[in-house]
This record gives sequence, structure tokens and C-alpha cells, in this order.
Amino acid sequence: MKSSLQYRRTDKAIINAFMKLASEIPFEKITVQDILEEALVSRYTFYAHFHDKFEIAERLQEELYQDFLSFMQEKIPEIHAKKMPAREHHQHFDFEIAQFSVKNPEKLRAIKNIHTETIDFYRLLKSYFMDHYKETLPNHPEAELEAKIYANMVAAVMEYCADYSTDLNSNISVSVMQAQIHACLYGIGIHDDKSVQKAQEYLFSLAHKEK
Repeated sequence: MKSSLQYRRTDKAIINAFMKLASEIPFEKITVQDILEEALVSRYTFYAHFHDKFEIAERLQEELYQDFLSFMQEKIPEIHAKKMPAREHHQHFDFEIAQFSVKNPEKLRAIKNIHTETIDFYRLLKSYFMDHYKETLPNHPEAELEAKIYANMVAAVMEYCADYSTDLNSNISVSVMQAQIHACLYGIGIHDDKSVQKAQEYLFSLAHKEK
């Protein structure tokens, strides 16, 4: 029975084994035998749960994206309730994205380098970020281009947060992320001089602290 506790435990063991392998070796080199050995299951058991590694990756992407949507659906009303200008709205929005990355590093590291016709997690994220950007700045000049630039920057920082989540002080990493993104966004006309000056001063102070 697929609803049984044992079935769900085995399902999770196979997915976890796949995640570990996918974070260590290229997706195209992962074999079913690799997954069997890592998950400690038989070939018969594996095929009772999944057709192949592609189905595992698709499941992982679907679950992670739904987790992301649920997380943001919970956070966005809180952000909207504060009735902030678009600039501040995006700063809070970016903060929550970073929190999601830090909370889900293993899944994000496992899925990031898998690119097939049906699997490209960061493509889904970029589409989501673009839509959100255009909703909050619908009449901004060159909104389509700005949205693409913004989506790529946020996705890159999100990936960085996941990759280095164990080494980063979360408060500093989020502050750096916001400063970097919003200093760059000034270059495409989104922020005023005071905003970019604040971001640049913060980054400058961090650079001198490290020395």
C-alpha cells in the first residue's frame, strides 16, 4: 500500500539517497545501481516506487517547488500587510527567499544542476520571481528586462545561500544579499541615490572588516 508507513519510509530513503548522489556527482552519471547501494534497497523495491532516476528528480522538483510556494504564500500576505513602497517590499521579499534557501540546502543543492525538458528548478523560480516583480512594479519602464535581471540575481543569491548555508552567519548573508541585489538594481533605475549609497557603504564596511 502506497499510503503505508513502510512504503513512505522507503520512498523517502530512495529520494534521500538520490539527493546525496546528485549533490556529489553529475546527474547523467547517476545509475539505478548507485541509488540502490546508497538507499540499501533491492532493485525490485526500487522499481515498486520509481520508474527511473528521472521520476525521482521530477518528484524532488515538484515537492521542493510546492514547499517554496507554500512558504511564500504564507510570507507574502505579511509583507503586503505592512503597506511598504515597492523597494522595501522587494527587500523583505528577498529576505524570505534567503530564509527558504538556508532551510532547504540539501534539496536545492541536489536539484540545481539537473536540466532536462521537464526538470529545471531554477527556471521555475526565475519565472516566479519575474511574475512577482512585474506585479509589484507593473508600470515601471522596461519592466520585462528589469524583471529578468532581478530574477537572475535573486536566483543566483538563493543558490549561493544554499551552497554555503553551513558556513554563513545567516544575518550577515541576508544583509549582503540585500545590499548586492539592491545596489545592482540601482543600475537599472529602480532605486534612488540614498538606497544605493546605503548598500554600497555596507558592502565597503564588510570588505574592510575582513582585512
